Amino acid sequence: MRHRPFLFLLLLAAALPARAQSTEPTPRPVAEPDDTLTDDQAEEGRPGMQYGFASGALGYKTGLSEQTFGVIARWVPVRWLSLSATPTMARVSAPATSTTGAYSQAGFEDLPLEAAVSHGFGGRYEPTLSGSLGVSLPFGDSASGFGSGRVNSSASVGLGLAPMRGVWMHLGAGHSLGSLSAFSTSSGWGDISAGTDLNDRVGVSGGFSTDLGAVDPAIGHSTSLESGLSYHVAGRSTLNFAVSKGVSGAAPNWGLAIGFGTAFPYLNHLGSSGSSMRTLNSAVGGGSTGTTVAANAHSGRGRP
Repeated sequence: MRHRPFLFLLLLAAALPARAQSTEPTPRPVAEPDDTLTDDQAEEGRPGMQYGFASGALGYKTGLSEQTFGVIARWVPVRWLSLSATPTMARVSAPATSTTGAYSQAGFEDLPLEAAVSHGFGGRYEPTLSGSLGVSLPFGDSASGFGSGRVNSSASVGLGLAPMRGVWMHLGAGHSLGSLSAFSTSSGWGDISAGTDLNDRVGVSGGFSTDLGAVDPAIGHSTSLESGLSYHVAGRSTLNFAVSKGVSGAAPNWGLAIGFGTAFPYLNHLGSSGSSMRTLNSAVGGGSTGTTVAANAHSGRGRP
């Protein structure tokens, strides 16, 4: 009997460590990373807000010149969906002609809104399919040529491929729904581009864009050649440059653009917006046809 307190203490001492061990939370298994995505794809497609600023200059054979400044605001609620708005302001200068004097004016253009989806399949060539629906709201002054005066809509599709590591290709096509798009003098457009990453920070690209479908016979098809350079600054921010050369139609005779922010594809990864060169040219109105102002001027709308 006199040993019972001693035995009780021994049993209690043995039970305390076991109880402390049982009350510790069970460690949760660490989620394995998604091996189907590259580092660039995971970084560029991360959900959240993306922003970008773009400025450019365009020159036409007629002597008309444009300076533009655009802001890109894109929300990515999930990896495969993005919603964006790109307000743009332009300044147009025209030389004197035999019937009109020289003039210069500035204003906001129509506001483009876009909803885009994309899906990467992985595997060989890493194909990425994308599609988008766009709406252009008539914010610009149609009397002075800065707007179309009506709501316009369009749809586009794209296919991205990576034939080898660090090399990509993209095919894209779009068509206006109903009336002509505010950004084109034709009912459709297409582009093909390719690029490569020179190292972990620098990527280069080149491409060709053209009008598709019915066009104004007085203008003809507008085509242009484009090239771009992308520099990864830090995080998801990139500095982008693009130059373009018009080949035919109403395309700008030359174009220069610069953009900075997180809204440009990370090191030319092909998502719903295609390459960084395409995103930059869209923000400043480059590509095959130029901005709304130039399209209106060539088609006879707005100020002569």
